[in-house]
Formats: sequence, C-alpha cells, structure tokens
Amino acid sequence: MDYPDSLPIVNLFKIKLANDRILVESRETAAVFVFDRKGNLQNVIRNYGEGPGQFRLIDDMFLEGNLVRIHCTYLKKYLIFNLEVELIEEGKLDEIADRSYIGKDFSLFQFQKGEGPEKYTIIRKGKENEVDGFVPLKQGNEDFLRYNNIQGFQYDPFRDSFYLTSMNTYEIPLMD
Repeated sequence: MDYPDSLPIVNLFKIKLANDRILVESRETAAVFVFDRKGNLQNVIRNYGEGPGQFRLIDDMFLEGNLVRIHCTYLKKYLIFNLEVELIEEGKLDEIADRSYIGKDFSLFQFQKGEGPEKYTIIRKGKENEVDGFVPLKQGNEDFLRYNNIQGFQYDPFRDSFYLTSMNTYEIPLMD
C-alpha cells in the first residue's frame, strides 16, 4: 500500500473491498484510505472535527456499492461519502448500538447495555426502520466488549448468514 508519510495508517481496523478498490480504516487518524487494486492511493476520507460533514472517531464503517457510511457515535451521527470523497448524506444515528450492520434491506444492532427489552439483545430492523425481530443474547455472553475491528457482525456470503464474534468467547453465533 502506498500512502504519504504525512498521513499514515495507524492502528488499522477494517478493510473493505469495492469493485476495483480497497478501503482501509485507520483508527488513530480517523481516516478511510481508498486504494486501487494495485495499492495506489486514490483518495482519503478524513473530515476531522465536530461540525457539519465532519467526524471525530470512526466507530464503524460500511460499504455499499460506491458509497462509504461512517458511524461516529461520539457525535451521534452517520455520514455517507462516495469514493471520490464527496459528502452525500449526513444524519442522526437511530440506534447507538455496540455493534451494528447496515444493509440495503435490513439492519442489525447489538446492545451490550441498556434498559428493558434492549438490554443484552440483538434487534433487526427492516427497510422502513421498524423493529421486526429481537434475539436475546445467550446467558454468559452479556459482557461482549465494544470494539470496531474484526469483532462484531460479519456477513458470510457462502452461507448467506451473519455471525457475531467477540474477544471474550470462543463461541460464534450464526444467524440467517
């Protein structure tokens, strides 16, 4: 990977593949690096701050087509950029979850803490943002820690299923 010394990748957290591009999240610099398949830097999504169109931390990063969605729970908002680093949309996060998956047809949210029915559960929301499923966590898995890395919801295209990983257990729950 070729990137400038003035903006290094520090504490790499996620890598996403998009058509002919590779996206790399740098946790410490709060940046998403966009590379071509040969590792040449194309763009860097980095709008550090607390104002409109800006984010302080990347708590999660999603890729759908040529759009990158960044969650910043510190500011309780999400931002959507295209791969040319243009801000497409900014909005308030509906759920401040410990882990999430945002898809075109549905979303998954895992709550580590909370009150009432949201405590220690996974919820599924459909296209209209309606809750259409609760999955209580198995007893003993309540202490999943919040990290934005390989822990969390992962999609397995071979099984057409999701799995949820955590550093605190060897068990891997599988969901259709």
